[in-house]
Amino acid sequence: MDRRLAIRQILLLGGATIVLPSCSWSKEELSVKLNHLKIGNKQINLISEISEAIIPATDTPGSKALNIHRFVLRVVDDCFPKDEQQTFTSGLKEMQNYTDNKTKKSFEESDKTQRIEILKQIETDSTFSKDLKSFVNSVRQLTVEGYSTSEFAMTNRKVPYKLVPGHFNGCVKTA
Repeated sequence: MDRRLAIRQILLLGGATIVLPSCSWSKEELSVKLNHLKIGNKQINLISEISEAIIPATDTPGSKALNIHRFVLRVVDDCFPKDEQQTFTSGLKEMQNYTDNKTKKSFEESDKTQRIEILKQIETDSTFSKDLKSFVNSVRQLTVEGYSTSEFAMTNRKVPYKLVPGHFNGCVKTA
């Protein structure tokens, strides 16, 4: 065998082993870039629908219109410890299974009243697993936090935000 050909093939093989793991062969393109969580678009859509059930659209935009689910996923992906991320992921899977078994359709296909009933039942009933309760609680807390700190909420607030709450009156006579 020609020595140059052998060296060239070894270098090509070495370069391919470095480059190929970074290539994504999956056909599903995620709508949110995540570093640690391994979830698909169907699960991202479920989180979006749960946050929309928590803060629905009325005369003001709901959490889905403001992409609050992206905030929820980003906080879980970047700020939660590894064990809480695993709890979140397993709770997400349990949520999918529970809604499929209870309503015979997915959470996304359920109507508004069924969604609220499912979420209330998970919060109040003690028979559900710790992972599922933790998942729903995390999504609820992060949805409210994301909505209240969103650009829409900060700029279109009915009560204006005061950086300093006002003057302190330390010496006031009481009646």
